[in-house]
Amino acid sequence: MRNLHIVFILDSSNPNFRPQCEANPALYTKCHFIWLESWAPNTMSRLPRMVIPEIEKERSKFHLIHSSVADSTPRQYLASLDVYNKVLDTKKRGIKKKQEHLTAGVNKLNEAKSLVDDLKVKAAVKSKVLAEKQKEADEALNEITARIQQASENKQEMEVLKAKLGEETVKLEQRKKAIDIELADIQPLVDEAKAAVGNIKSEALSEIRSLRAPPDVIRDILEGVLQLMVYLTPPGLV
Repeated sequence: MRNLHIVFILDSSNPNFRPQCEANPALYTKCHFIWLESWAPNTMSRLPRMVIPEIEKERSKFHLIHSSVADSTPRQYLASLDVYNKVLDTKKRGIKKKQEHLTAGVNKLNEAKSLVDDLKVKAAVKSKVLAEKQKEADEALNEITARIQQASENKQEMEVLKAKLGEETVKLEQRKKAIDIELADIQPLVDEAKAAVGNIKSEALSEIRSLRAPPDVIRDILEGVLQLMVYLTPPGLV
């Protein structure tokens, strides 16, 4: 254990420095003291860079701040650097956390923008299809309207034709009645003519056929007989 060396670093500005030394007399009898009033300026200026590498540009300011405080010790200097480092680390974590939140928010916004763009594209397609369907619906509605109007006009024409048909029917009924009255007057003559035609002999008909130009009296009689035969013959037998 001869080569074992223990180093104690004590701060003389600490209120407990004197009581601790008096309570441990071996510090005076068995130890060697190296008394340093302060550290070298070069060490003091380089120490922040060693403790806090992130603030290399600001390291000289720590030394200046420490030097401006009366009766400041290296322990206080190290404590101030440690406090600053802890505060810096806390701020860095807070900034990193905010940055992560902001990054997540930006990602969400980008996702929302992408979703909105997709919805815009789909909406444009849907709008185009809707416009086509609307056009087809308008055309169908116009066609239905035109057909309804045409049907209304046809209905009016049918009503006019129906009215005219009714008038014509009344006129035909009246005409039929008048014809029936006239037939009632000439029916005896028609019956007599039928009987007379039935009594014509075939020899007389052959004689008439042999005539190239029958006399006017015979021609008139034959025309009248033929007209009576056509009138009295049922439809389809003429």
